Amino acid sequence: MSSIFRLLAAASRSLIQALLPTTIIMVGLVMYAGFSIPVQYMRGWAAWMRFLNPIYYALESLLINEFQGRSFTCTEIIPSGPAYEGVTGLERSCSALGSEAGSLQVDGTRYIQVMYEASVGNKWRNFGILLAFAIGLGAFYLLASGMSVPRD
Repeated sequence: MSSIFRLLAAASRSLIQALLPTTIIMVGLVMYAGFSIPVQYMRGWAAWMRFLNPIYYALESLLINEFQGRSFTCTEIIPSGPAYEGVTGLERSCSALGSEAGSLQVDGTRYIQVMYEASVGNKWRNFGILLAFAIGLGAFYLLASGMSVPRD
């Protein structure tokens, strides 16, 4: 993120000119990373923005790193209550996304696939994309900094 801010600062002539686009871009990047607005709720005309967003790739990699291969115990079973004490097996389910009928555990990999549309195979791809973002933004920053230096 600092590379984006440095690039905008180098391309701007004053602090005021740098702050306005930085604020607008930051709000857009955070909102369309897939956490504030999950991918399935993004509008079709705006969903493409997540592919230009380095926060999206970082978030997906972090989710994969934290949830892959883990299992979580359900805190709420459906149906529940005194009238449903005899319900067993496939007649009950966990209320969390990604749960399977009859299981009192939620697989972390399945959860991030359903909730965030994160694919476990994207972990190292995302690392490469983030590296490309860092190199590309750094190069553009150097270009913008070099063009703003006064020449004799």
